[in-house]
Amino acid sequence: MIKDHQTAVLEVDRLVTEFPTPKGTIRAVNDVSFQLHQGETLALVGESGCGKSVTALSIMGLLAHPGRISSGTIRYGKDDLLGYSTSQMRKIRGNKISMIFQEPMTSLNPVFRIKDQMMEVILEHQDLSSKAAFDRAVELLGMVGIPSPEKRIMDFPHHLSGGMRQRVMIAMALTSPDPGILIADEPTTALDVTIQAQILQLIRKLQEKNGMSLLLITHDMGVVAKMADRVAVMYAGKKIEEADVIECFENPCHPYTRGLLNSIPSNKKYKGANRLEAIQGFVPNLLELGKGCPFTNRCTVAMDICQAAFPSQAQIIEGHHVCCHAVNPTDADKGGRP
Repeated sequence: MIKDHQTAVLEVDRLVTEFPTPKGTIRAVNDVSFQLHQGETLALVGESGCGKSVTALSIMGLLAHPGRISSGTIRYGKDDLLGYSTSQMRKIRGNKISMIFQEPMTSLNPVFRIKDQMMEVILEHQDLSSKAAFDRAVELLGMVGIPSPEKRIMDFPHHLSGGMRQRVMIAMALTSPDPGILIADEPTTALDVTIQAQILQLIRKLQEKNGMSLLLITHDMGVVAKMADRVAVMYAGKKIEEADVIECFENPCHPYTRGLLNSIPSNKKYKGANRLEAIQGFVPNLLELGKGCPFTNRCTVAMDICQAAFPSQAQIIEGHHVCCHAVNPTDADKGGRP
């Protein structure tokens, strides 16, 4: 698979997604920017509630009411998707940008057969007869490794195991003959390790075959190490670090990124640690965030400035950026670490 790191197929710039509540407005995604390049895998990582899935739903135009995008741009090619009408977005979703949702049992409609749900997507984007759409659906189920696809396609979702339902979701995401971007939101959640490995291998093979760009959303750093080319770390709606996957694992700069890596079980102790380390404290209430870094209340190297202002982005080396006051900009220009 050819990867063109000069061509951005998707560019999110200063995205802000809000949810009004009776107690105030929650900024679930707060000034987030990143690029997804041709053929690469970008992993969005962080704890539950950090804004990963809301970022994906913002890109897809699938925010539930009363969620809204208050500012920023989401550029696909030369077009800003935020300026698209509902009908225009329907032509993009499932055709040019596809998504594997987090929980297949709730994403698949329990009262319709697999056949009906897959054919609906195929007929929406392709000028095919019902017979041809059915054959295409069977072909896709076979492609994702479902045995006897001509029989399984007549099943209801509850007839299938969790792994098979996830495979159906992947097949539905690939109904387009030329999907450019695949967004995978926790594609291996609640699956055992054997099925998880099969699903990840399947996604990798399909990506290589179709030349897709993959936006992988996960909190599992083991999955990141296996799948990603680049990593963007999110916390409390903010992007706090971004780097090449090897650089991220070998030289994490933000204390939160180091905390995530320290929590991974490994035979090779991370930087001499004798045991797994938990990140102390709790994720802050998004309604009570101040002007400073949202990680301040859990950070072991926090300073007074951390509560007063959110840190600007510093470049560690080319392609590695971090938002942390503990990073000395002078040293950062020379490849320094906090």
